[in-house]
Amino acid sequence: MNPDNYYFSDARHYDKAAHSLLNGQGFGEKYHRAPLYPLVMAAVYSLFGRSFLSMRLFEAVLGVLLCWTIYRLAAILYGERTARWAALLAAFFPHFILITGILYPTNLYALLLTLSAYCLIQGERSGKKVYLAASGASAGLAMLTVASFFFIAPFWMIWLLGTRGKPRWASLLLFAGVMAVVLAPWTVRNYMHYGRVTLSQPLPHTALPNLQDRAAQEQEIASGFQSTVRHFKDHPTGTNEDGLLNTIRHYLLHPAASVQHMVYELGHFWALYPDRLDTAQPAYRAQLHAKDHRMQVHGDYWQWVKWPSILVMAPIFLLAAYGAVLSCRLDRRVTWLWLLTIISLSAGYSMIYSEVRYRIPIEPLILIWTALAVTALLQRAGARETEMAAVSQQTAECN
Repeated sequence: MNPDNYYFSDARHYDKAAHSLLNGQGFGEKYHRAPLYPLVMAAVYSLFGRSFLSMRLFEAVLGVLLCWTIYRLAAILYGERTARWAALLAAFFPHFILITGILYPTNLYALLLTLSAYCLIQGERSGKKVYLAASGASAGLAMLTVASFFFIAPFWMIWLLGTRGKPRWASLLLFAGVMAVVLAPWTVRNYMHYGRVTLSQPLPHTALPNLQDRAAQEQEIASGFQSTVRHFKDHPTGTNEDGLLNTIRHYLLHPAASVQHMVYELGHFWALYPDRLDTAQPAYRAQLHAKDHRMQVHGDYWQWVKWPSILVMAPIFLLAAYGAVLSCRLDRRVTWLWLLTIISLSAGYSMIYSEVRYRIPIEPLILIWTALAVTALLQRAGARETEMAAVSQQTAECN
């Protein structure tokens, strides 16, 4: 495996944008994604050299910070023992190891989302404005990393309004205000470029699912959403059909098909193994390699992924479900925040297109519940062992 090759196709778009930034040419005319990851990539290139290896080493540092943030978040919620288990699980969690090397914004997004959740809870509990401001800033940066935070943000604001006995509106306005300030420059840039309000990245109408023809939708997915690629080539600034009202109308006109589509996509979002991987196809890799020699062609690693993934994810999900029950008993309000985050992200993606990779940013929350369950089970086992030892001692004394 060559550390200066890439294995997922989108990496070349971020790399190209980073080089364009370093050459003083902005993001490039063909870049239609969120801005933060190529900005970070450009910064790493400028400091440590223009190579994927330097970026992967930086991603490894982000991975360490993610584990530390998970530890801190678990500690303030459920105590030191649970925090240690959460950090240990995160350190060896396959998805977190994978995302440090694939040159995608997922790792940075997961860190910012987890950090924002940590600051949000600290701010809500302590009433300190600095935490709420930091949460809003992290949330804004998360949305500038991956646009799907748009699905989560409204529910976090609703959660803040549920604070009892505290200045709810002040907390909400501080969180939302800082997030808006972070988003403002890129939003203004997008309005000047696309002619409509676009917080992070545009959603063209060609990316919306074909609700009336499932076979055609699957063909579009298999092609790598080529109709969207062609749309941006023909219309770099989009068209009137790409507006928000048209997106809403797309689903309202077909309510039953929309629900059916969401249920189908939720299955892919919560799959126990990566079941949608364009890069797993040799022909697709060869096609990309013809355009960029750094695309890894050899090595069908994905054929070994399915059963190990199932064996890892199945017990994690089962333990997390038990951890959610325990969390509800310990802190119902935090449990609601977790559920709102998990449900909103999964439902948001399921409206368009889902795969396992999109779930990774909320898996820190799932692992914390898993760690809570492990801690509780070990405590029960320890108590049982102590009880059995006491019974054995009493029996020995009687004899």
